[in-house]
Amino acid sequence: MGNRSMFVGLDVHKETIDVSIAEGHRGGEVRHYGVIASDLEPLDKVVRALRAPDRQLHFVYEAGPCGFGIYRHLTKRGERCVVVSPSMVPRRSGDRVKTDRRDSLALARLHRAGELRPIYVPDDADEAMRDLVRAREDAVVGGTQAKYRLKAFLLRQGRASSPASFGQLRRRCRQRHKGDARTGGLRSSVVPAVR
Repeated sequence: MGNRSMFVGLDVHKETIDVSIAEGHRGGEVRHYGVIASDLEPLDKVVRALRAPDRQLHFVYEAGPCGFGIYRHLTKRGERCVVVSPSMVPRRSGDRVKTDRRDSLALARLHRAGELRPIYVPDDADEAMRDLVRAREDAVVGGTQAKYRLKAFLLRQGRASSPASFGQLRRRCRQRHKGDARTGGLRSSVVPAVR
């Protein structure tokens, strides 16, 4: 008997994974296998249940906020797995009903037909660099937003209306908070004297 293939579509979410399978030959059955917890141990049970000596499993799921842990887990165990971009999955026009079950069935069917193009899965070092760049971008955006909110607040209070006056206010705040050693860095007017 030759090597048979089975295509496994996974619709991955934070709490659950919908699993569907498509038999390898063109007219093979495509069916919903079930719903499992979104954890690696239940996934291993599915792999063991589907595994057979003459069967090659091909897993596919869409990239999303759950990351690439499933891909790394399966490939470390010698399974074939690809991750696809959700925007690149072909959809029929007019097909607006979207459920987890239908998504996993479509992934299994399309993977069997060779219609899905895998994306690059970054290794741990690449992913760490991406996270660092995203964190920096978020910090820059957050700082800019905070500056605009402060400027708007000052403008409403009639305190600052130009970048020059904003700079003057910043310098005054720094000078004010230098304080003296007696009050631990705070001005004596802020901390009442104890008698």
